[in-house]
Amino acid sequence: MISMEFTLNRIGDLCNSSCSGGTPKSTQPAYYEGGTIPWLTTSEVNFNDIYDTDNKITQLGLEKSSAKFIPVNSVIVAMYGVTAGRSAINKIPLTTNQACCNLQINEKKANYRYVYYYLMMQSNQLNKLANGGAQQNLNSIIIKKFKILIPSLENQIKIAKVLNSYDQLIENNNKRIKLLESMAEELYKEWFVKKKENCSVKKLGVLMKDYFNGGWGKDTLESKEKNKGYVIRGTDIPDILNSCYDNIPLRYHSNNDIKNKQLEENDIIMELSNGNINNIGRTLLITTDMLKKYKNLMRASFCKTMRFNSKKDSLSALLLIRYLQDSGKMFFYKNTGTNGINNFNFKRFLRQDIYILDDDIFSKVCNLYELANNYRQRNYNLSLQRDSLLPRLMSGKLSVEGKEVI
Repeated sequence: MISMEFTLNRIGDLCNSSCSGGTPKSTQPAYYEGGTIPWLTTSEVNFNDIYDTDNKITQLGLEKSSAKFIPVNSVIVAMYGVTAGRSAINKIPLTTNQACCNLQINEKKANYRYVYYYLMMQSNQLNKLANGGAQQNLNSIIIKKFKILIPSLENQIKIAKVLNSYDQLIENNNKRIKLLESMAEELYKEWFVKKKENCSVKKLGVLMKDYFNGGWGKDTLESKEKNKGYVIRGTDIPDILNSCYDNIPLRYHSNNDIKNKQLEENDIIMELSNGNINNIGRTLLITTDMLKKYKNLMRASFCKTMRFNSKKDSLSALLLIRYLQDSGKMFFYKNTGTNGINNFNFKRFLRQDIYILDDDIFSKVCNLYELANNYRQRNYNLSLQRDSLLPRLMSGKLSVEGKEVI
């Protein structure tokens, strides 16, 4: 008989220290402009290793706020909103906002990656512990009191190594995906800047077959809303681009919504509102693989769904939007709201000129995106394999040698 002894411990008892971060005042440009200090928000905490952050702050911003540096290999747990309960590991020194609980694990008591994987397994349970009204929040006290089962330090390291082998493959595939999509975007950029005379130029709105607002449905089964359907939100776009589909919410919809609001292949979802102005205009191309994974994949909430007459038109639009985002030209369509929510002027955007890809560029771009989607499918399968092993290893039902426990 193979056996493994586990003890029950509070997270806080396994830490040298823990802290949350802070947010420099957004009204002070000197706290952000030209900043080089990595500053993490919970939108980037998604069961991943962090090597860089979307936002940077200055030394002055650090000094004038509660933000503070945390050491490498801290376990970061998101406490606020839809991301509450998700975790990550920072592989660089960085600062965070106040919505992150940053756990510095005592290496003599526990392996930081084992703790991370245990919290990954228990993320739904952590999310349920979130308190508050419409805004569901955790706090550091709840997290530090949360109990986890741990075996010997030696076995923790072995378990973490097995699970991390899957994540390393996923991370390498994500690098390949980004490279392939960057190649497609560079091809487009080179072609677009030249603006060949034989290119067809149209207004974006004319090129569309139709465009639609999103729906949200109900969170519980009700008399008129009996149909299950998954709804992609703007916050889900980065997850899906990184091959993670676990967090797309399941909602209940009317017969009419199921009939009229389902997504189709080559639809483009664009995020229209967000507290972070840089996220406005984020896009996602709906693929066959996505539609196969979910029965009834619905139009996104707080987003616009664009539907085109052909795949060529759809890819032309996708690459144009990403070109405008990367070049900073998309800011022409972004409006800063007084309530802290930024919005996208979609009606104005419909008048944007778009150059239709010629057949040669279209063929090359299609091949690159197809390769990228193949890697996403591999990552999806790897994550399923990892997730099937996770509870068995963490419970001791499967030994680190790969043998079932009797």
